[in-house]
Amino acid sequence: MIQKGAKVDYSSNMNRDSPLIEAIRIDSHNTIDIMHILLSHTKKIDWKNNKGETALIVALDKLNREICEHLVKANADKKVAYEWAERTKNEKALEILDNLK
Repeated sequence: MIQKGAKVDYSSNMNRDSPLIEAIRIDSHNTIDIMHILLSHTKKIDWKNNKGETALIVALDKLNREICEHLVKANADKKVAYEWAERTKNEKALEILDNLK
């Protein structure tokens, strides 16, 4: 679908989740593969949905360190994620962020 022009920087749901956020939220056995395809075509890795969540925040909320690592390597904004983790007092998310390279 992407090769035929499907938009990856677009949201069609009420939450305004990007396809990247949706893929992370679903968390299937092939999420990493889907995420890499979307990351290679998106210009908005730090897209915020109507709750102010980015893909990195959604991955942190799920405590998925592997996805967080991939997002940070793709230059996801850690500052916004830190602010979220501090505001929500999510100690485990802060720990993940502190250990990301």
